[in-house]
Amino acid sequence: KGEDISPDSDYSIEKFLIEKGDGYTEPKECSRVEVHLEGECDGRVFDTRDVSFEIGDCEDNDIPPGVELALKKMKKKEKCRVKINSKHGFKGGHSKFNIPAGADLVYTLNLKNFEKLKETWELNDNEEKFSQSEITKEKGTEYFKRGKYAMATAYYEKVASYLEYETDFTEEADKKKRIDLLLAAHLNLALCYLKSKDQHKCIEHCDKAIELDQNSEKAYFRKAQAFQELKEFKDANTMYKKVLEVNKDNAQAKKNLSVCTTELNKEKQKEKAMYQNIFSKLSKPTKADESVTTPAGESQPETNGTSEEPVEA
Repeated sequence: KGEDISPDSDYSIEKFLIEKGDGYTEPKECSRVEVHLEGECDGRVFDTRDVSFEIGDCEDNDIPPGVELALKKMKKKEKCRVKINSKHGFKGGHSKFNIPAGADLVYTLNLKNFEKLKETWELNDNEEKFSQSEITKEKGTEYFKRGKYAMATAYYEKVASYLEYETDFTEEADKKKRIDLLLAAHLNLALCYLKSKDQHKCIEHCDKAIELDQNSEKAYFRKAQAFQELKEFKDANTMYKKVLEVNKDNAQAKKNLSVCTTELNKEKQKEKAMYQNIFSKLSKPTKADESVTTPAGESQPETNGTSEEPVEA
C-alpha cells in the first residue's frame, strides 16, 4: 500500500516512491516546478512530456489537481508513481486526452527542479523587499487579468507577508513606499475575494486597507459592495456614504446607494406589515373573552381603542 497524501486522508491520492529526492524542502503554492510526467488511464498512456508551470496553475497546462497535490509532497529529483481518484482528476473528463468523466488516473512523476517564492526572512534589505514585492504584485495582477483569482490571491498574500510586519524603515520615502505597496496588496485581495464571492474576506482586507488610508475610496466602495451582496443594506449604505464623503462625484456609489436605500425601505415595510399582522391577531377577542359577562354594578376598564405598535428602528 502506498502513502496517503490526500487532503482528506481517504487514500484518494496514493503515492508510491520510486526514487528518493534531495533535501527537505517541497514546492509550495506559486512555486515554479519542472517535471517529467506520464499519465495513464485504464492502462493507456495518454500524456508523456516535460513541463514547467506554477503550482496553482495546473488546469491551464492540462494537468489534473491531483498531480499538483502530489508535487507539493515531493522533494527535488524525487520520482514516484501516484494513483489519483477521479475527484482529484479531470472531473468532467478531458477531450484532448480522450478521458471520460469520473475516470481514475495514474501518473509517474519526476520532479526535476523547483523554485519557490522567497520567504520574508530570505530578503536581505529594504531594496530587495520592495523589489520582490513589486515583482510578486505584478505576477498577481497577470493572473487577476486572466480571471485566475485563487492564483492572484496567493501572490497578493505574499506581498502582504513581505511588508505587513516590516516597520523598521527610517527613511520617509521607504515608509511611504511600504504603505503604498501594502495598501495595493490589501485592495487587490479585497477585489479578488469579492470576485470569488467571499464577501467576509473582502471586508477583512478592506478594513486593513482603511487602517493604512482612512480616505481610501476603493476600500470603502469594495466594502460597500460586499455588504450589498450579503444583503446587509444598512451597512452598505453607511459605506457608500463614506465613499461619497471622499469623492462626492462617484456616480456608481450614488447609484448603488439609491438601490440599497430602496431595498432597506422594502425591508422596513415588510417588517412593519409583519408586526401589524401579529398585533392584529393578538388584539382579536377569543371565544372565551366573548362569553364573559360583567357583573351588575361593575364597570369595564377603559380603553382608547388603539393597539401599541413597535418603535421602528
